Formats: sequence, structure tokens, C-alpha cells
Amino acid sequence: MKVRKHVWIRGELKGTFFRLSLMSQAKLLAITGWVRNVYDGLECMFEGDEEMVHDMIEFCRSGPDNIIIKEVQVEEGKYRAEFKEFAIRDR
Repeated sequence: MKVRKHVWIRGELKGTFFRLSLMSQAKLLAITGWVRNVYDGLECMFEGDEEMVHDMIEFCRSGPDNIIIKEVQVEEGKYRAEFKEFAIRDR
């Protein structure tokens, strides 16, 4: 089953290249969507297989070793097949 999740990640993320890590992980898991900086962390949109999106969100909760994650907020949405790939967006 395909799903869509809108995710906000808050924590000590600046200067950690977390967006690049998310993009690499999304490619490994065949997740489409995007990530962008927001004033208090990162905002993401993930679309793909339910199990793979779940794994992506778990990656968001742990992150690479140099990151402190304080909160991950997830909202469910209706799958739209809107994206062809995963991208880093400007604000």
C-alpha cells in the first residue's frame, strides 16, 4: 500500500548535512517527495510503500550520529503519486 506522510523534524540540525542524509536514505528506500529547512528544523514530504515510509520516519527519529533530534511530528495524507524523485527544496 502506498502512503503519504508530512513530517517535521525539530532539533539541533544546522550545519549537519541532515537534508543530504535524508535524500540518500530516500533514494535507498525508493521514497519520493522533498525536504526543506524551516525556522525550527526541517519539513519533509514522503510518498512511497508504507513499510519504506515507516523506515524513513524511523531514520528521521534517530538521524546520523552528529544530530540531536528533539521532536518528529507526522501527519498522514492521501497518497497522490505527486513526485518523481526525492529533492532538497529551498524555503
